[in-house]
Amino acid sequence: MGQKIDRENLTDEDYRLFSERLHHCLQAMETLLQKKDFGQGECSLGAELEVTIIDANGRPLPVSYEALGPELDHRIQP
Repeated sequence: MGQKIDRENLTDEDYRLFSERLHHCLQAMETLLQKKDFGQGECSLGAELEVTIIDANGRPLPVSYEALGPELDHRIQP
């Protein structure tokens, strides 16, 4: 996360590395969920969703805040 992608076409090796890293993250999550004290304490939720709004040519549009609107829930961190 936070790395600049310097190209539009990815190789088979790029996809393989992504799959490997994703599998590693899912294994870490499984380990966390199996801890008997998981979920104890104050309730909280952390989630990330990445969305890109694009123009007719498929290029990103810088309109995130306008799309979220003035009623944005204060708990959401865009």
